[in-house]
Amino acid sequence: MPLHVQASPGDRLVARETASIGDLRVMLLRFACSNFRSIKEKQEILFTAAKHVKEHDEAARTVDGLSKERVLPVVALYGANASGKSNMLKALEFFQRGVLFSQFEWNSGINRQPFLLDFALKDQASSFEIDFLVGGVRYHYGFVCDDKAVLEEWLIATSKSGPRVWLHRDAEGTSQYRGKIRDQGQAIKKAGFERENVLALTLLMQGKNSEMEGIHNFFSRKIDFNYPDQESDETLSLAYDEAIWSDVNKLLANADSGIEDIKIERTTSTYFNVFDESKNSTSYRQEPIFRHTMAKPDDYFKKNQESHGTIRLFNLSGPALMALRTGSCLCIDELDASLHTMLSRAIIRLFMDPKTNPKGAQLLFTTHDTNLLSTDVLRRDQVWLTEKDKGGATHCYPLSDFKTKPTDDIEAGYLAGRFGAIPFLPPWRSLIGGEG
Repeated sequence: MPLHVQASPGDRLVARETASIGDLRVMLLRFACSNFRSIKEKQEILFTAAKHVKEHDEAARTVDGLSKERVLPVVALYGANASGKSNMLKALEFFQRGVLFSQFEWNSGINRQPFLLDFALKDQASSFEIDFLVGGVRYHYGFVCDDKAVLEEWLIATSKSGPRVWLHRDAEGTSQYRGKIRDQGQAIKKAGFERENVLALTLLMQGKNSEMEGIHNFFSRKIDFNYPDQESDETLSLAYDEAIWSDVNKLLANADSGIEDIKIERTTSTYFNVFDESKNSTSYRQEPIFRHTMAKPDDYFKKNQESHGTIRLFNLSGPALMALRTGSCLCIDELDASLHTMLSRAIIRLFMDPKTNPKGAQLLFTTHDTNLLSTDVLRRDQVWLTEKDKGGATHCYPLSDFKTKPTDDIEAGYLAGRFGAIPFLPPWRSLIGGEG
């Protein structure tokens, strides 16, 4: 479903949807974890709207399966350097990979990275849990593990008829399968496929079951991650799709980057084959090349000739446009890295506006850009703050927990330390040994 991106007044990029609006079928509602990297006690982030927050009311979505809650399309994580905001994304990524690949990646141990500033926690369990929506059914899934084994695991499905426990597994290795996965679970037990270091959900998703197919689709196709140093492979892979590649071109052109056209250049290199001295081997590599507005028709610049900002926007454009097309959740670490505030705002607004985001795509990102704290960009329940206590443990809480007035300058209040989650520095001269 192509999105045609065109410029409009100010800093906004508006995408025009040309096909029918789809149902909001798959959405992330909540994620929580404990004893992972800098996260000691259980911390959570929510994509459900706070009832007392009224700004940008149109952004909070009403979704089948949630009668009393609405879902937010964007959540931002703020905090000082090393406050642990990126660790919330890394915890979600560890969780996702565990669900998909525990059968293969956990054979030699579970690399869970416990909180190390409290020695006692090294041998204590870590926990991870998620709430998500698939086809009008709310699922609550989680597991507890240490370095060697899964100690507990559960899956609860809540539909119009109420909550049902489909899966429960305890530290003694006893597992119970009920509801729509009962027969499949019993077959797994009978075949002897259960192992202490493999998640039951990993095994369940390999069977033919419509419910499990929906859950597998959520974990495998509806959560994507992007990091500042990530290469452009994901955007490059979209070049075969004429409609979305056209949107990548339009996105960069409308971002005032000076880019008029982007093509893919395929290069080859030959190297000595150590296994067969009579033959040389050839490798192929694809790289984007860029033509600027004032350049001659055949003059294209290579990637290493472009600015960091242009390359960062190119690397983000593919994942962002695909998320909008498929209704998935894109998790970006350091959205503001090499990007101007106006471009960050434009990306956020593509997800915030129901007209440009009819599939219910979601955006979770970390940032230091305080210009985005204005309530004309984000609701207060979309801003989550992270800070460390004296013991080095991360705490995560929403801005909506604080009483604010519509006239309050949120950015100024944040920088003044009203909401926490900022670095507290001594007088600047003392930073390098001078007098305060």
